[in-house]
Amino acid sequence: MADITSGTKVTGKVVLNRYEAESWSRKFISNKQRGLGRKLVRYAQAEAPVKTGRLRRNIKASNFKMTGPYKGEGGAYLDKSAVPYAGYVMYGTKPHVIRCRRPAYALHFYWKRVGAWVFFDHVNHPGTKSNRFLERALNKLARDIR
Repeated sequence: MADITSGTKVTGKVVLNRYEAESWSRKFISNKQRGLGRKLVRYAQAEAPVKTGRLRRNIKASNFKMTGPYKGEGGAYLDKSAVPYAGYVMYGTKPHVIRCRRPAYALHFYWKRVGAWVFFDHVNHPGTKSNRFLERALNKLARDIR
């Protein structure tokens, strides 16, 4: 009969093929990133402000790329050429003056407070608050992963 309490030690050796491990991790990370990228896009689209829907439609998942042997990057982005005002929405604007361009002699718009169309040669814009919807979406995704 063997004495179990004597503290016998069992050892083993594991040999890891570096190239197979990198290939496996690349496939694993790539598959996980695609799912996370799509989820991040859905969260960002839900958080994005909507007036015309153009900003929301142009949130895309970025291509996945390996940045190290066991590390990859990917995410969501906005195409600046499709949505040139995205930076103003994300980071806000300071108060500024808006002047009419040539050949126009006046800016005109409907002013609800007056209840009529008004004409000005310039207006003082109060600025806009930043709307960090991509950051909120990323934080929401991070909470889901934990």
